[in-house]
Amino acid sequence: MSAEQYFRRQLDWNLLKTFQEIVAAGGISRASHELSRKQPAISLALRRLEERLGVRLCERGPRGFTLTAEGEAAAEICDEIGQLVSLLPERVAATGEELRGRVRIRLISSVQTPALDQALERFHRRYPSVEIELGIGPWKGSRKTCSTASSMPASAPCGSSTPASSTTCCSARYSGSTCGPTHPLFGKTVTDLSRLVNERFVVKGPGEPDEIMRFRLRHGLGRNAVGVRRPH
Repeated sequence: MSAEQYFRRQLDWNLLKTFQEIVAAGGISRASHELSRKQPAISLALRRLEERLGVRLCERGPRGFTLTAEGEAAAEICDEIGQLVSLLPERVAATGEELRGRVRIRLISSVQTPALDQALERFHRRYPSVEIELGIGPWKGSRKTCSTASSMPASAPCGSSTPASSTTCCSARYSGSTCGPTHPLFGKTVTDLSRLVNERFVVKGPGEPDEIMRFRLRHGLGRNAVGVRRPH
């Protein structure tokens, strides 16, 4: 067991509350009056806390009551603990209010990313009464519905984000050209894309990401189009 774990287990949290009252009252005698406790008991609580921490928290004498540097740090932490404790009834009551509603998410087809799967799983586990509606369509439609707040969030190519949107890269998707087993290039690796300029292509219709389209046109791919593949 570490020293920190031992300190947490052995510490009497009432000592922190008493110290907070001493600081708020400005001295032991005033804290004794405020808490309706005898002054020796207040002094004992302060001494026990100082022994636990191994430091002197305040100076007591003819000049009055003053905090040491260690006492000021301890008082600040006690205030933070007090604020958290004051939130306890509200936080506990809030757990009984079950969140309901619907979350609309737009996705482009063939999105496979563990990050999205895990996020949906965590969300459903935390809010089981919230309905999750998944819509599949071209990325331009996803971006449009997201920008008009009719759905949130949405998936689209990273380069399609707008200044008003916040984006996170969730996965990498690789695109390539394929051919059938009867094609002369089947099973071969092509490093010179100029060899493909005159090849017949089935190009992707609406929904083709801008980055892929610019790459294809820059290398002259798909000029000899014999078909168009459209989304479902």
